[in-house]
Amino acid sequence: MPVPLVPILVGGGLVLASTLPNTFAWKLHLEPETYTICGGIDRRNLAAKIEILRTRLSIPKPIAFKESTSAESLQAQGTVLFPGAAGIVYNPALLAQFSEAEWEFFLAHELCHIRSNDQLLFGLCASAIAIVTTVAISILFPSFALLTAFSIKTTTFGIGLIAKVIISRWREICADKQAFAVCSPEAQNGAISAFEKWRNAHIEARNDETVPYIVQIWRKLTTSSEGNYRLDLLHPSFTTRISYLSELREPAVASS
Repeated sequence: MPVPLVPILVGGGLVLASTLPNTFAWKLHLEPETYTICGGIDRRNLAAKIEILRTRLSIPKPIAFKESTSAESLQAQGTVLFPGAAGIVYNPALLAQFSEAEWEFFLAHELCHIRSNDQLLFGLCASAIAIVTTVAISILFPSFALLTAFSIKTTTFGIGLIAKVIISRWREICADKQAFAVCSPEAQNGAISAFEKWRNAHIEARNDETVPYIVQIWRKLTTSSEGNYRLDLLHPSFTTRISYLSELREPAVASS
């Protein structure tokens, strides 16, 4: 029985398409230029830190820095591989929650994604894995080709999403460690304190008994007792990140 290449390629193409908006930095073109001063931190001070970090990471293009209320936190946009804009979008509500040292680490982390072309890597690798795996399944199990085109596309897309999760978690760890290496000592300490703040905020929300009972149940289902958000499959847990960053800090402290 012939391999159903068309629906397989369509499913793999959908995986790749899901990463194209960030690869080509569409939010940088849609968000207006705004400048927020909040919690004593000026966004323009953070933009100056980006220039320093950009130089350290040898990123050859300018990096835009824009507010986006639709962003959950911070998000890298663009790559160094393709011409055109690259930058970081962030939710201004985060400005009051973290110090400048903590922000420096976050900015370095996002710049590492841009420097490594991670947005493109997510899409290409996950799409290729999905297509190759589904073709292999159809060869090993010829009855697979009897499924509807929709089922084959869905299977391919699902395999691609699983691959994307695995690749994303790996690249997040790489970006954390690379960012830690180029940050100032204050930002290295800030990296750990920032994730501790985030984790503690999740613990407080999980244990908040003033919210409706159904919300309490939902928070306990989605957040572990350690403050790790179970639904965030694309990133390592807060506990894991604090652990390996603490290990990286120990040699730095000893050498100083």
